[in-house]
Amino acid sequence: MPSTSLLQALFAQPTADAAALLLDVCAHVPGIVFAFSAEGRIVFSGGRDLGALPFDARTTIGADYRQVLAGHDVALRDIARALAGEEFETKSEFLGRYYETRYNPIREGERVVGVIGIAHDVTNHRRMEQELQTSQTLYRTVIETTDTGFVMLDKDGLVVEANDEYLRQAGFESQEQILGRRVTEWTAPHDIERNAEEVEKCLRFGMTRNLRIDYLDAKGHITPIEVNATYVYVGGEPRILALCRDVTERLAAESALLSTEQLSEAVLEAVHEAVVVLDSDGRIVAVNEGWRAFMRGFAFAEKMETGIGADYLALFEHAATEGVEVAATCAAGIRDVLARKKQQHSMEFSVGAGPARRWYLKRATRLERADGRVVVMHVDVTERRRQQELSERSARALNTLLELVPVGVFQTNAQGECVYVNPTWSRITGLPAERAMGHGWSEALHPDDRLRVFAEWERAIAAGAASTIEFRFAPPDREVVWAQVQVVPLRDARGQLQGHIGTVTALSARKARELAREAAQPPASARPARTGSDRGRAASALQRDARTGAFEATSVQAWLADAWRSGTAPSGLALLRLEIDHATLPRARATPAEREEVVRTIARIASSLLREGDVVARHGEEGFLIVLQDASLAGARACAERVRLAVERAAWLGASVTLSVGAAVRAAGGGELEDLFLAADVALEAARQRGGNRVAVADEADGTRA
Repeated sequence: MPSTSLLQALFAQPTADAAALLLDVCAHVPGIVFAFSAEGRIVFSGGRDLGALPFDARTTIGADYRQVLAGHDVALRDIARALAGEEFETKSEFLGRYYETRYNPIREGERVVGVIGIAHDVTNHRRMEQELQTSQTLYRTVIETTDTGFVMLDKDGLVVEANDEYLRQAGFESQEQILGRRVTEWTAPHDIERNAEEVEKCLRFGMTRNLRIDYLDAKGHITPIEVNATYVYVGGEPRILALCRDVTERLAAESALLSTEQLSEAVLEAVHEAVVVLDSDGRIVAVNEGWRAFMRGFAFAEKMETGIGADYLALFEHAATEGVEVAATCAAGIRDVLARKKQQHSMEFSVGAGPARRWYLKRATRLERADGRVVVMHVDVTERRRQQELSERSARALNTLLELVPVGVFQTNAQGECVYVNPTWSRITGLPAERAMGHGWSEALHPDDRLRVFAEWERAIAAGAASTIEFRFAPPDREVVWAQVQVVPLRDARGQLQGHIGTVTALSARKARELAREAAQPPASARPARTGSDRGRAASALQRDARTGAFEATSVQAWLADAWRSGTAPSGLALLRLEIDHATLPRARATPAEREEVVRTIARIASSLLREGDVVARHGEEGFLIVLQDASLAGARACAERVRLAVERAAWLGASVTLSVGAAVRAAGGGELEDLFLAADVALEAARQRGGNRVAVADEADGTRA
């Protein structure tokens, strides 16, 4: 600091020599030295740090400080305070840097003749303080927010600082409750001695790692803690900094894992089959008694390890020498599972030969949530294999018998579809086995017997009982064959119908002649109620559709026209017109063969529901004509509803088939045949217009009604 006399001389007579002298003196003063006159003129500036200012301070000599420092309110205020006679120190920012400044008024007597100030640049020091403060704030934030407990002890083992998590672990609410105390005071009795020893070790050796102790709070609650401590110096004083973690959840998880492992071992031992668990390298990590018993059957097991730690794949090399023919294949499958090429591998293998030979099923499964471990189970399937071999021998014997028996044999499923015929059946019917499957067997029927056979077959399926029927087959390349068919139901252990099995026996020539004479008489369903020559003429006029077994519509129409002309048509005559709803049998998706099969099935269903003397005829590609004798309007409607409902409820292999039906009854006064057909057609159209799958009846009073 320049002398007072020198400064007073500067203010009293501001000569160049005085300024130069003061400048030389201040060149050795750290910081910036400046002086103002009582009028506020800058009379001097110097000091070692003067050059750090962003302007040349020497050019401001003689200028009014208020002009030079315009805009720097803090500096202006401080200089004004000093000129008013106040001596003080201050810290402030000036032109981007921080200064610590001391202002000293210069007096002559009581009068202030000027002010001298010395400013020290403390920018770097201030930044260090700010960084330290930030670091301390971050440190405190981490300590107070982490789930790790922090506690600091002095060299005597007394607590000097702790965070909130440590307080929670130790069972306290505030630092005041534990400061100056030893941690052994809240250590569980069984850990006090060990805890004290570890504190002493930390003071001597500098650290303690993974110390497990229990803390005991005032309520008797124990908190398990894991401690890692380090010897440090804080402010030159030795300290122990301990990081403490609450391991309650970890210990619970370890306990649960142990319980799970014990349970797994118990389950393994409870399983009778041989079970091993492999790690991802194929080494055995767990076995059960079943496995140990299984391995006792191999001689090599007496000379090598086959339990935990053994190489499972290496065992197959030895097993191959003791009769396990597929040992290499088994090992390859296990390798694929271990390499994650497949989730599971299974195969059967045998051990030994002759009567002592036994079969095993090996199934290896990778456990996705168990570090790639693989469970391998070896199940003794010897009895099943022996039963299978017996069944196969029995099946071969049965097939041989079916090939040789002189009667035809067939089998159907629960829906009445053929699933098997033997060679004799094909010889009798003239139809190859592949064409007989499903409903193809009906192709072998004599056209005149189809309707009757279909009706009998539908009744047999519905009743689920044994039945016998005699009818004709019409082989394409030889004479008609009369046959007797006997059918019995097949049921499972619960009594559920699984299908039917039947035999076909070709009848003797005498029986064939007897049945031929009976067949020469017109069938009852083809004979309208007439007498004399009219009945014979009507029967001979009716012809059947070869594809469905139903009568041909043109034949029925001719018969009705003949009855109308002769006046023999009964007055109670009803006419039903049936058409398959196109929406339920779309042509774009159904093949011709599928549509034809639907038509045949509907013909069978309708025939089975008619009375003796009623007639069903095919009309067009997907329609039918039914003639009911001695029927009222209500009776015609009831019959039509029975047929419609039966078709709707029939099994159509996942599809849905429905009918629209129009019904008309001959007027009491007679009327023309054309009118009856027209009324039935109008009623059919009305049923279709109302959405299909319904019956509409022609009413002579007000048209049709549904």
